[in-house]
Amino acid sequence: MKILHTSDWHLDCRLYDHRRSDEHQAFLNWLRQTVIDREIDVLIVSGDVYDNRTPTLESQKMYMQFLADLLEDRINGASVCRQIIVTAGNHDSPSFLETNKQILKRLNITIVAKEPELVVIPPSGNGKSDDLPAIVAAIPFLSDVDLRRSVEGETVSERNLHLMEGLRDVYQKLAQQAEEKKQELLQNASFVPIIATGHLFTQGAEGLGAEGGEREIYVGNQNMFPGGEFPDTFDYIALGHLHNPKALVEQDRIQYSGSPIPIGFGEAKQTKRVVEVCWSNSGERAINSIDIPCFQKLVQISSKEKSVIEQRLTELVNDCQQNNENVWLEILYRGSEAMGSFGQTIENILTNTPVTLLALRCLGTREAGISRQSQGETLRKLKPVEVFRRTMTTLNVAPEEQEILLIMYNEIVDQIQ
Repeated sequence: MKILHTSDWHLDCRLYDHRRSDEHQAFLNWLRQTVIDREIDVLIVSGDVYDNRTPTLESQKMYMQFLADLLEDRINGASVCRQIIVTAGNHDSPSFLETNKQILKRLNITIVAKEPELVVIPPSGNGKSDDLPAIVAAIPFLSDVDLRRSVEGETVSERNLHLMEGLRDVYQKLAQQAEEKKQELLQNASFVPIIATGHLFTQGAEGLGAEGGEREIYVGNQNMFPGGEFPDTFDYIALGHLHNPKALVEQDRIQYSGSPIPIGFGEAKQTKRVVEVCWSNSGERAINSIDIPCFQKLVQISSKEKSVIEQRLTELVNDCQQNNENVWLEILYRGSEAMGSFGQTIENILTNTPVTLLALRCLGTREAGISRQSQGETLRKLKPVEVFRRTMTTLNVAPEEQEILLIMYNEIVDQIQ
């Protein structure tokens, strides 16, 4: 039995107004071939299929075509993948994602977007020794409203406690149902792996900064679900929401697969991956990380000195020309000196080169803390949370205070939505 775990595709996302469709299509092509080559039985997508609740027609077609291709591969014998499970993330519209749920279910494609669901996967009957049944506790992103009742006069700490209690109850309930079903299946199988999904922040996973997840929902230590409270019933927990691939500290059964492409320049140096989990008929488990190729190189140059930026920029251009490589670039100028003609200098260096400047950010002045100097970017194009972050940075708010203010900010946004 082999499962492949991926998440946080963010189809339709942009980087400084640049579309990422080519990268996403390249990833989906690679993923399809990986499912074939690795003889994957079950594909799990743990949330954030799309980047927003109203995806473009292009991204919808890309997603549906991918599912159709996997189905075709199964029909013609190229693939042994017998089940696809897709859960919703906080960026997805549950109603939209479940539009074709009943039709897809008949094709062994299970969409779980609104309420948790127990998915039983029978063995394929291929006669192989590792042909096992499996159980998946498919749990999508659950909002504050899904997990608790609002209590008048409750404090932030009490709210967080009720939120965590709600999450704990959901996982314990599904774990109990899965264990009962497992006992039934063990009458005809030597082992039955139980997998759970989730789309949340978990204590014990590192890299929870601004680049760890697109928008913080369970933020701060008080709002992270303790990894040790996932029931032991689950043999593997496939998580989404963090873009940085990460195994939970001291618990490799709990994994964030991370986003397949770097969502921002802060993720440019990350090695993206999917996670393969294999079980033998005796229950022995092996977890493998499969690196995803880089489909569009991103480079970030940061310095307080203009001369250093010019030097690194020249070196980058030379390397790209020698290697025939196209690069998207972000420059962070952290000096206090006025920009002057520096923008024109950069433009002159990059003219007729394979390096595309997506953003020139000036972080050394008060105005630059909120605004961003880039090609075609305006305040209207920034997400509100990004404006809030920059405002706090400009006002020199301490990092620990920023975390508290961000929690309060997201609480207000959730109430409005």
